[in-house]
Amino acid sequence: MIRRIALLVALIAGTIGLTAAPSAAGGNKFFSKTTGQTVDAYWTQIDGTPVGTGQFGNVHIGYLSAYAMTDNYVDAFAYIDDFDCEEGQDPYGGGHGAVAEEEPPAEETGCVYIGSRFGYGQDMELTIASKLTSARLTGSLVVESGGGHGGGTVVGNPPVDITFTGIGDLGKGRYTYRYTEGGVTYSSSERSTFRQATVEGYIGAMTFAPDLSGGNITQLSSTFKERIK
Repeated sequence: MIRRIALLVALIAGTIGLTAAPSAAGGNKFFSKTTGQTVDAYWTQIDGTPVGTGQFGNVHIGYLSAYAMTDNYVDAFAYIDDFDCEEGQDPYGGGHGAVAEEEPPAEETGCVYIGSRFGYGQDMELTIASKLTSARLTGSLVVESGGGHGGGTVVGNPPVDITFTGIGDLGKGRYTYRYTEGGVTYSSSERSTFRQATVEGYIGAMTFAPDLSGGNITQLSSTFKERIK
């Protein structure tokens, strides 16, 4: 799950608010700048129903991310991994946000993987306070099983109302990358300011258990340059 979150965050960083500024030097340079704000939430939901009695199992590990582009358009996506677990068992062996080098196979933790559901946002609104002290996400999700963005069977359209409350100090991150191939030099940099958060609210009938959920509020800025020698 941690590896999947890292991939999704990387995809967000590459799609928010793109602006291009080609140079006047014969089109041999390309520059783009990306800015935006994001929130993400992760949770574990435990139904407490006996094994084999629920359509989607009895333990659900989910992740949702929403991002606001510079034109105020808000997009969101989510996924939920569903398991049937014996009482007291956790498919990842460590609760929400657990970081491990390798995720243990579900069958070794007393759980059976049922499948995954995917969601994408509808009519989403995202507001983020100054200094990332709080945020609120509202709207709804189209939830599918067996695929995403029209590739699966729609199994629900739950309303969403999530409040993020920042905790702790602001963190800052920076990433740079540069390489040359075939006479073309590529370079990119990314700066982020973020704050961890608690999450409250709901996705449909599901609410967030404080000890099994968490989130982040993030401000992103990145640049990409391409230069042909």
